[in-house]
Amino acid sequence: MGTTHGYYTQPTIHGDTIVFACETALWQVSAAGGVARRLTTAPGTPSYPVLSPDGTRIAYAARDEGPMEVFTMPAAGGPSQRLTHFGVMATQPVAWSADG
Repeated sequence: MGTTHGYYTQPTIHGDTIVFACETALWQVSAAGGVARRLTTAPGTPSYPVLSPDGTRIAYAARDEGPMEVFTMPAAGGPSQRLTHFGVMATQPVAWSADG
């Protein structure tokens, strides 16, 4: 994987893991630095990532099927699951509940 160029935005951190949005994907990198690893490849542009309290999941907003909705996925990468069906453009995750 080459170097990621672009604007690194909306970082979230848990322990040694940082997840951030860049261009059209979510990326993960160690807080110590290193090469970032791409986590998403969906057609919509993901934004506003939020790591879960235990660091195992990421909630994020994306427009995969039209309006902005909230999705979750494993922090290590893998398939996402759509959580909301609001159909409004201002939807985004803010925080996780204490029980995840």
